[in-house]
Amino acid sequence: MIFKRIIALLCFSALVLSCTTDIEPLDPSLNPNLNGGGNENNGNAIFTADIDGTFNDFSSSIIAEQSQDGLSIGTLGNPTLVIQIFNPSVGSFTVDAANTNTGAILLYSSGTNSLYVPASGTVTITAYDSTNRTVTGTFNGIMQDVGGADPDVVITNGVFENITFTEAMATDMASATVNGNMFVANLFATAESGNSIGVTFSNSVNEEIGLTFPLDITPGTYTIEAFGSGAMYLGTYSNDNVNNGSTHRSVAGSGDLVITDVTAGVITGTFNFTAVDPADMSSSFDITNGSFIMDIN
Repeated sequence: MIFKRIIALLCFSALVLSCTTDIEPLDPSLNPNLNGGGNENNGNAIFTADIDGTFNDFSSSIIAEQSQDGLSIGTLGNPTLVIQIFNPSVGSFTVDAANTNTGAILLYSSGTNSLYVPASGTVTITAYDSTNRTVTGTFNGIMQDVGGADPDVVITNGVFENITFTEAMATDMASATVNGNMFVANLFATAESGNSIGVTFSNSVNEEIGLTFPLDITPGTYTIEAFGSGAMYLGTYSNDNVNNGSTHRSVAGSGDLVITDVTAGVITGTFNFTAVDPADMSSSFDITNGSFIMDIN
């Protein structure tokens, strides 16, 4: 699996770092879960853009994949640039600054201390061959620092040409009961930060459940913790219709993460916990009967 859901990935990873607001600066070592060594099947492809007026050529480190979450094109190394189109076809797609799982997504990392998410932009596919798995198009966007500290980054003259993409098998699944209501995920995200990994499960009505745990986790039962220094087993829940989408954080000792199997990077487990909004402790959600299978490769 490659990028999965980019915005969910960013927001959840920020919380893993024990920030105090919903979207804050992330670990600069974060890489959007790219597979392989780069430029696989893309020796003749072009991936370039002007970033704040400076030409950047990413053509030597392209990774591209089509999965249940759409078509993703990205780069290895620093700086990092990622495009995701949820339902790829020839046409123009508005960049999804509102995080609605429609249109397209842009993600840019400067390779220093900042990661940028889109404020606006457009991705245009001019040629799309699902049989031979190639795509060509253009893109542009205005990108905002997730921490709000650095000036906007302007991406212009973006080009992806003759990009060859692979097809990913759909192996991920997650479900749970949220305050008695059924939750079934159809979008998935992963992000590494230090020796932890965050996984996020989202559904079509803009609910998200997140878990974080050590990269080297093994089968066993782990008590859910509260966010804070040194915490390794965490949960989150958000709903766009509750408290303006505020991320609710796990309560210490309110449940467990049970890992039943770890095989070739595919993790299987169950979970339950209570999550509260740190800005409104009266807003609480009980996450029960949670189960998941997640490929973190």
